[in-house]
Amino acid sequence: MARKTAYFDCQFGAAGDMLLGSLIDAGLDFDSWLKAVKQLTLPWDKVKITRRNVIRCSIAAQKVQVDVLNDDGKPVDEHSHPHQIDHDHDHDHSHEHDHDHDHSSYHEDHFAHEEEHGTSLSQIIEIIDSSKLEPAVVELSKKILMNLAEAEGKVHGISPWKARFHEVGTLDAIVDIVGFAIGFVMLGIEDVHVSAMPLGRGEVKTGHGIFPIPCPAVSNIMSQAKAPISSFDIPFECLTPTGAAILTTIATTWTKMPAFESIDGCGYGAGSLNPKKHPNVVRLMIGNVADCDKPSNITSDTIAVIEANIDDCPPNWLAYTSERLLECGALDVAITPCVMKKGRSAHQISVLCQISDKDKVEKLLLSETTTLGVRSYLAERKMSKREFQTVKLGENDEIRIKIARDEDGKIVNVQPEYADCADYSLKNSKPLKEVFALAIRSFSDSDAT
Repeated sequence: MARKTAYFDCQFGAAGDMLLGSLIDAGLDFDSWLKAVKQLTLPWDKVKITRRNVIRCSIAAQKVQVDVLNDDGKPVDEHSHPHQIDHDHDHDHSHEHDHDHDHSSYHEDHFAHEEEHGTSLSQIIEIIDSSKLEPAVVELSKKILMNLAEAEGKVHGISPWKARFHEVGTLDAIVDIVGFAIGFVMLGIEDVHVSAMPLGRGEVKTGHGIFPIPCPAVSNIMSQAKAPISSFDIPFECLTPTGAAILTTIATTWTKMPAFESIDGCGYGAGSLNPKKHPNVVRLMIGNVADCDKPSNITSDTIAVIEANIDDCPPNWLAYTSERLLECGALDVAITPCVMKKGRSAHQISVLCQISDKDKVEKLLLSETTTLGVRSYLAERKMSKREFQTVKLGENDEIRIKIARDEDGKIVNVQPEYADCADYSLKNSKPLKEVFALAIRSFSDSDAT
């Protein structure tokens, strides 16, 4: 049985409006979505939602924009939306919806002053709880908001409940977050895969001043999720706090495109900026992926690979460095003889580690070896799931056997545990290779499958 799976390809970044646009372009019915959004208890005379078809570097995409209106019914100036960049003016096909139905009783003066004071998590949750939205939508919206609140609280050293959202606490961001949750639930998505994302570079204006990109909230969100970052260099803010919070909340895995059995929809959600050299869009693919109800014997994740070529480092230093790397969390360390320029004999040291340990590993290599630089990249790792069985040699001695299986559950590798065999070898004065052979024979004679 297949599961409905979404793949968010965010190689050029992501924001709340881009993610929402990708849902609509991939098949979400806009009118049904809009009807559900209206269940939020917001002062709808202050909000206008616009959807239009735009072009981003020759790619057709959906642009969803939520404008907060002033007393004259005009959109509030751009400076009140710190994360929106360079509003475009593509008007190929526009659908505007002015909300002239009954307004909610929510105090409008709260939003009139939120730019100065910010909005608390409890105030936003109150808006969501007072709506008639589906429980699944309410739950997902709250998870995304709590993700943001924890990141903001960490930035300022306070409780998430005391955090004031200057960037994400406005009406437009509330619609982005809850609107995404509505669309996500309406499409019935069960699993989500997300690509590595660029953060961008430069500066961004926030409610607390001008900060370098990525802003502190984005850094905290991505760090907490241990999400992979791509090295694609873009000179503006690629990933907003709202986009980061949504994706890290819904992601099942961070990986490449899954093996779809069939693709039911593909959509593009556009950002505001329209650069010439790349399409500023999020690509969403929705389809069916084989069900994983039975535990998979093959798992995958994304890790960092750090390497350096060293031609003037004593071998004992390299041995010491390898031990230090493993102690600080490296998954594996390999040292390979190589020949560098001018025919000099050298060694290449290669380290596998979790992405969160990448900086620590790089610093250790630079401090403990003679290298003047390191190189790094992300790689997908596939692993056979390990399981252990125990066999007896003699009366009281046990040897653990490490077993690996393929996708069908068939045993493809059997290896006695080295430490157990070494202990038995010393204790019984038997050659190590003989102990290994005895352990494998004992396993083969058992009923192991």
